[in-house]
Amino acid sequence: MQGRGYSSVPVFGLQQPQSTSRGSQQPPSTSSRSQQPPSTSSRSQQPQSTSSGSQQPGGAQTAVSPAIPHWQIPPAQGYRHIYLVSQCYQPGRSHWFMWIPSLQNPLIGRVIHIIGSTMQGFVVQIKDNHNASYSKQYNQFVPLGQVPARLVVDAYVPHVGNVIYREEGDARDDYDIAAYALDPPRRDSYRQEPPNDPIWNMPHPRFERCQEWTRRLIADLVTDRKLPANATQIMDTAISYTDARGTRYAYSHFAPPWGT
Repeated sequence: MQGRGYSSVPVFGLQQPQSTSRGSQQPPSTSSRSQQPPSTSSRSQQPQSTSSGSQQPGGAQTAVSPAIPHWQIPPAQGYRHIYLVSQCYQPGRSHWFMWIPSLQNPLIGRVIHIIGSTMQGFVVQIKDNHNASYSKQYNQFVPLGQVPARLVVDAYVPHVGNVIYREEGDARDDYDIAAYALDPPRRDSYRQEPPNDPIWNMPHPRFERCQEWTRRLIADLVTDRKLPANATQIMDTAISYTDARGTRYAYSHFAPPWGT
């Protein structure tokens, strides 16, 4: 079903390219040794009534059919979806996290993110059995790509129930290991602007927060061939900030593309 706040939206500052068909795209390989996706396109596995709602060139997204949001469409056989999720606050800066949906229920999955503040410091948190439909905020699901299923190790049985919080350092696969190995943003309680200063609505020149940490995590996973190479460009399209009027701004509106 289409939950409130789970469709793709136009984001200010992104050039909208011509739409392309999801069925013609194959999942990008994450390793030279990985098995190629089956030749059968994902379109043939979807109901005819389902529209694209898929990634366009450059990371922009088309509208999503209200029947099946793109992030609920099953991956190709032998593969798993990985998403960057931007949890939007109006007005305010989005909270970013990596999302690995379960195969049994695409509404339930794993969250990899950091929690905390520049004043108190940040820690890595991994949550299993997180139900995305429970969110009260608008969530933008940005597809980073499909990866071989053998790379993803689930530590839980998906079910409708409570979130399962991992013990610190409890890593089950390379995605968890990469998150725990990545230094969290630094803490500084002495040199900070007031909380209502507009500087906090964009990438801060001195402080990293969840968005910058997640970008580093994605870049590291691309380097380690655990995510497709174009994931670093795709993450630039995720919503970074929503103003009081509801206008949403991509990260690329505030900063140059990753690696430049």
